[in-house]
Amino acid sequence: QEVTIATEFSDSNAKAYTMQMQHWHLLLQSAPQLQVKYVQVSIQRGFELLSQSGYCTINKLKTAERAARWLYSARPLNVSPSLRLITLGQSQITPATGTARADQDWVDLQHWLRHPARRKIGITAGSSYSAEIDQLIKSRPNQFYQVHGQDVSLKLWQMLKRGRIDAILDYPVRIDHLRQLQQDNTTYTAMPLQGLPLHLESIS
Repeated sequence: QEVTIATEFSDSNAKAYTMQMQHWHLLLQSAPQLQVKYVQVSIQRGFELLSQSGYCTINKLKTAERAARWLYSARPLNVSPSLRLITLGQSQITPATGTARADQDWVDLQHWLRHPARRKIGITAGSSYSAEIDQLIKSRPNQFYQVHGQDVSLKLWQMLKRGRIDAILDYPVRIDHLRQLQQDNTTYTAMPLQGLPLHLESIS
């Protein structure tokens, strides 16, 4: 049986997803009958392809809306530190694990966007960040810059360093992989967000 996996990262930036792909390849060892191919597309295009026979995607947050349209695996592909608000400057977390310090404040994203009012956050078009944050994005579209296509995390990180946006929503472990890949010593702060658990399950 042939299966095509839609991913949103190119081969050159796959290291940012090393853990997820290692787990995926371990699962494939127990299903030798599958013939697996990969295509690199945007998140939005990846979800569109799911309507066609033989297409799957991996490492996606499960939401009620998505679960109503597509079939998810019974168990998560991996469990990772939750999304953080990433800004430039000295990091207040342990980069390798994304563990928040006990004395670190959790960020109220609505309050953060209001002070000052012109702050802008970079996000991946087509992603779901939680019901609460997704609703905030809809209510404040001018304060969220949505980037489309492949390697969006890398594009957003570069935009943040150039001062085109004030913050991004991403995972610290992914930012660290991108920094290693680019030999980038830029420091950053990754702040936990109110309303999100410390860890999230990603499902295929």
